[in-house]
Amino acid sequence: MDKLPTQLTAWKIMKVLQEETDAEHPITQECLRKAIGDVDRKTVYRCLNKSMWGSEDDEWSEDHEWFERKVRKNERGSVYYQGDFEPAEIRILIDSLLANKSINPRQSADLIDKLKALLSKHQQKILGSSQVAKEWNKQQKSTAVYNTGVIMEAIEKGTVLSFRSLYPDCNGILQDSVKVRHRVVPYQLALVKGFYYLIAFDEENRIVTLRTDLIASDLKATDEKVWAVPQSVREQAAAWLYTEQHPFMTPHHWDKQICVRAEIFRRNIELVTATFGQQIHVYDMPEKKGYAIVLFRANYYDAFIWAMQNANRVRITEPEELCFKLYTAGCTLGLKYRDSASYGDKNFSIANTRGKNNGGSK
Repeated sequence: MDKLPTQLTAWKIMKVLQEETDAEHPITQECLRKAIGDVDRKTVYRCLNKSMWGSEDDEWSEDHEWFERKVRKNERGSVYYQGDFEPAEIRILIDSLLANKSINPRQSADLIDKLKALLSKHQQKILGSSQVAKEWNKQQKSTAVYNTGVIMEAIEKGTVLSFRSLYPDCNGILQDSVKVRHRVVPYQLALVKGFYYLIAFDEENRIVTLRTDLIASDLKATDEKVWAVPQSVREQAAAWLYTEQHPFMTPHHWDKQICVRAEIFRRNIELVTATFGQQIHVYDMPEKKGYAIVLFRANYYDAFIWAMQNANRVRITEPEELCFKLYTAGCTLGLKYRDSASYGDKNFSIANTRGKNNGGSK
């Protein structure tokens, strides 16, 4: 029996197939042989055809499995590598990575290169002009990647996290000056508005959220086992639910769940679902054509921020407490900007704006 191909030869073939081929760009076995150098035809043939492998070749059976799963032949006998990802899927992952503000430009560039390596050189060309990580609004120094690894390990092992917080100075540069350490039970990680957050429980079993890039690099997964957290509290902290009800990830001391009733132009309902999720109730308003009443649950402070951001398109009608807070905030803003509001318009008055923003604009 002829000598079986060596692992080195198999790895060379793997490398050429991964980097140079895909379904649209196969390679003939002869071209493959020339691409990897001084290898005879029979060796290449054996690597590509499982029926030629010997039973004594157990030492690199994993390589055989790779060839069986990943290498395909077309009707002409040419071969190519069948990757796990399509270019469009890699592009989505790259764009998601670029939008993550917790990861610094260098880390982003390294991860983008690793993602691109999952495609052939031909597929990489159709990714389009991939933006340069340093051009995005990213922190130049960030501990988020390291911290995320430590957090994941602590969650897996069920141990308590010990950490210190970072705070920005007057120039916005994070300072590692606080000496007080905190202890939490890590629960889940969530990506919200470009930042990674740790959802955890403090020593009073309250839900707390921490931006991972605002945790000092001496974060520790201790040997201490986590304390008991009531199941009802854990259910409230589920990432999908918590991020829907807390889209702005407000601190726990502002945590108060309310049912919000809002009047909104039907075409603008996506303003609600994009922020608070799909669990809403919608009712038509016969007295106001094109408008609807939307009911949804949210954290009090998050609902306030959202209503202020969309004041010209949404009118909150319940709860009264939230309506009053929005009213006082509006009055405060009106007084603060009263002198500058009429700039360039001598006939400007608050009365002129009434009716324009009542319940949302079209």
